[in-house]
Amino acid sequence: MNRKQQTQDTNRYGVFVVENFTDKNQQEQSRRTRIGVAFPHKDGKGLNVECKAVPVDGKLVIRLQESQDDNLTLVRNMRNVCEHPKEKYRVALTDFSMQPNGKVYPPLIEIEHSDTPIRTVPLTEFVEFIRQTMLAYAEDALAFMRIVYLLSDNPFGESVAEFPEGERRHKFVRYYRAINMGGQLHILG
Repeated sequence: MNRKQQTQDTNRYGVFVVENFTDKNQQEQSRRTRIGVAFPHKDGKGLNVECKAVPVDGKLVIRLQESQDDNLTLVRNMRNVCEHPKEKYRVALTDFSMQPNGKVYPPLIEIEHSDTPIRTVPLTEFVEFIRQTMLAYAEDALAFMRIVYLLSDNPFGESVAEFPEGERRHKFVRYYRAINMGGQLHILG
């Protein structure tokens, strides 16, 4: 399976499970947990879905992937909540806690912000989310710089494209120099 070039006019979708819950103000809420990504078929009549988890209830939500600007807004709002706390804009942290049965729960974090709330999650999960987000931006920036360089002198029509895990030569390398042959992208080198 070869990947179609990922450009601004090629949509990518996030794959989520949705959990409904009642918040501390007794308001019905839902939260999405991303478990994968979906890419449209070349003919536009379907999607290839890649999941890192399988939902227990069998239900998936597939939504057009948020832009990077949305994630940057999330990071900015987290910083503002920390630096400028006010009513309904706060960070709540809990320390390790021991239950009567001896089970130890990890530290938790919750970020309350009207635009970009983060549900209560283990601190390690939150830190991993931030690490993954920043790593993705760094990779995207490097790929963008390579694209700019390629466009300056590009007699063979090279591009830089993101490939799904199953087509990658290295587990942690998302972007490769590629060439379009017959409507399909192929990794160069």
